[in-house]
Amino acid sequence: MAAPGLPTFAGRRGGVGCSEDRHVEHRHSITLERLREHLARADTELEAAQHFLEPGTHDEDEAALGRAIADARTLVSDALETARWRLEENEEDDGG
Repeated sequence: MAAPGLPTFAGRRGGVGCSEDRHVEHRHSITLERLREHLARADTELEAAQHFLEPGTHDEDEAALGRAIADARTLVSDALETARWRLEENEEDDGG
């Protein structure tokens, strides 16, 4: 039995449980959107960092750094694509 003043959810379908599900889905969408924004900024920062490196350099350390930044941009791009896909999926589930 729930404490006085608190709703009980046992045996209920729809109603409050449905509202809670929508709230969770909404929070999930907001989180995904914020993630997408952070990833987009990260990609911009990595791109800017790439411009500081000389293309075709013979310095092994700088070449390794360039490859690491390129790899990081690929991973960020993949994560951005996944976040966009999930956001679109959520919008379709909401009927949008």
